[in-house]
Amino acid sequence: RKMSSHQIGLSELLSLAKLNGKLPGEIALVGIPPVNLEMHVGLSDQAQALLPKAVAVATDIIQNWLKSGA
Repeated sequence: RKMSSHQIGLSELLSLAKLNGKLPGEIALVGIPPVNLEMHVGLSDQAQALLPKAVAVATDIIQNWLKSGA
């Protein structure tokens, strides 16, 4: 049993959006591939270094959606 919203998966989130009639026509997923899957607090140095690029990519996607009226 999931105890918080932090434990919901992407497929569950999309299913819930569809069920509520809120599924968008287009979805973009921006991520940083993991280097290490061991549990720890915080971002790895590699992920921290890639974070600005991921934010820039996400910003570009959102700006393009806003321009196109998506």
